Amino acid sequence: MKKILLLIGILAVKFYGFSQNPTIVPDNLPGAFIDYIYTVNEILVSTETYKANFPRYKSPINVNNPNKEDLKMDIYYTTPGLACMGNKPLIILVHGSGGNKGEWKFPAIDLARRGFVVASINLANADPSYVVNQFNLKNDSPKLLYTASMNMHQAIQYLTVDRATFFSIDPNTVIVGGGSWGAATALHSTFLSKTDALGYTPALGTFVNDSYFNEYNINNAQAKIKGVISFYGGLLLKSFIGTAENIPVFFYHGTNDPAVPYKEGNLYYNLLDIYVFGSGQLSNYLSAANKSFCLISAKDVGHQLIPVCNYQIGTFPSGYPMNYWPEMLQFIKNSMLCGNANRIHKIVNCTGDCDPNSSVACRMVNGNASFVSNSTVNTSPVPVTSLPIVACQPTTTNEHCHAFSFDVGDYVRIPSSSSLNYPTAQAYDRAYAVEFWFRKNISIPSNSVMAL
Repeated sequence: MKKILLLIGILAVKFYGFSQNPTIVPDNLPGAFIDYIYTVNEILVSTETYKANFPRYKSPINVNNPNKEDLKMDIYYTTPGLACMGNKPLIILVHGSGGNKGEWKFPAIDLARRGFVVASINLANADPSYVVNQFNLKNDSPKLLYTASMNMHQAIQYLTVDRATFFSIDPNTVIVGGGSWGAATALHSTFLSKTDALGYTPALGTFVNDSYFNEYNINNAQAKIKGVISFYGGLLLKSFIGTAENIPVFFYHGTNDPAVPYKEGNLYYNLLDIYVFGSGQLSNYLSAANKSFCLISAKDVGHQLIPVCNYQIGTFPSGYPMNYWPEMLQFIKNSMLCGNANRIHKIVNCTGDCDPNSSVACRMVNGNASFVSNSTVNTSPVPVTSLPIVACQPTTTNEHCHAFSFDVGDYVRIPSSSSLNYPTAQAYDRAYAVEFWFRKNISIPSNSVMAL
């Protein structure tokens, strides 16, 4: 009988995808980390300094740099003992380049409501007014990234040692994440060893073995990381992920990202900038090594998480067309917290290119169309995909033209104007494309349009 019950238990674990580890998932709250446990009003916020008088980056790096700053974080938590969860997993989120800890306010509240303690931290050198003289992208960017990774370790140390009891944090269960530069920070703080940070890496150049990096991996903070959330981030070298490491990574990356390549390449496709491996290549690397990952490839999305319209930031995640969010929560619980191996790749078609004032779905350019080229009018419809490029090469700046058509929708979006393209690099065309919006002018029966 005992053998039968044991077999049933094993099959149940396989069927549901993860075991309810009582040290992670409370028996009295089986939906923890997926479902809401707390209301918005039960989430508290504390702003604290996790590192005082931290020296700003200066080239060459110098721990005695007189320019120093206090590094702060916002901590989202609940009153200890509320819902009787015991110690909770910790998630630390990092902002993008030039950003600040406020970027993650609404996602942090959402995650805290599901049973996590969440900290959103400021990184050193993030203030745009702080400019490094003679800044060299290839030489200085990695050092700035290593500095940010060290900040992550300092934040982990502060929360899991100094403040773990107060916030009811499980000191050995930390998940790090962020977007863009913040995602790169999370990845490097997890996989970049102190030896690599202080030593010589042939592909990157020599880094000064300086006391500035003494707190990199402070008190083995790196060993407490159990998972990474990377939103359109990258890693300088795939080999930083050691063969013995099996830390699950959740990736979200737009396939048309103009800043951090989806697969690999120089940042912003600028040959003067650093070369990175994006989510597509990193997930392939993890898959070949039989390591856990979940990759959400956002088709035709750029360097962002959310569309630019049709959402209300104060109601996160309600109104956000983020169909990756449930996938992420499941992967965090299943692989990062409960230790089950998963290798997942999902392609999503993200919406949101619609006019926010339209009550109908917006239509991309499609179907058959008539087009205007300078002074020539082509009255015979031709497939849009067959339109010659020369048809939209205006002779003056006021002669922007592009093929367009209406189907059953009221709006049409023209993705770009060829006369505004940057001729030197296709990657920058994507980065700085200018869009034109038109709607049907119903007062004129000849299907004319008017610009929005």
